[in-house]
Amino acid sequence: MEIMRTAARTLQQLCGSDLETLAAGTGLIKRRRKFGAVTLLRMLIFTALKHRVPKPADFQRTALQFGVEVSRAAIPARFS
Repeated sequence: MEIMRTAARTLQQLCGSDLETLAAGTGLIKRRRKFGAVTLLRMLIFTALKHRVPKPADFQRTALQFGVEVSRAAIPARFS
C-alpha cells in the first residue's frame, strides 16, 4: 500500500499550479483553451491506466469526465 500512497502524493505534486507555469514555459500549452496542463496530464494518466492501448476516443471520454469536451481529432493534435 505504501507504493499507492507514494504514487498518489507524486501525482498531487505534479498536478499543482507549478505544472501550468512549466507547461507555458516549455510551449506545451501555448494558449489556454479547453486543456490546461493539469487537465491534459490527468487525461493522459487516467486513460493510460484504464486502457492498455488507448485510442483517441478513449482520451476523449476521459477528458469529458474532467469536464473538457473535445473532438477526437483534437486529441492527436495535442501529441504533435
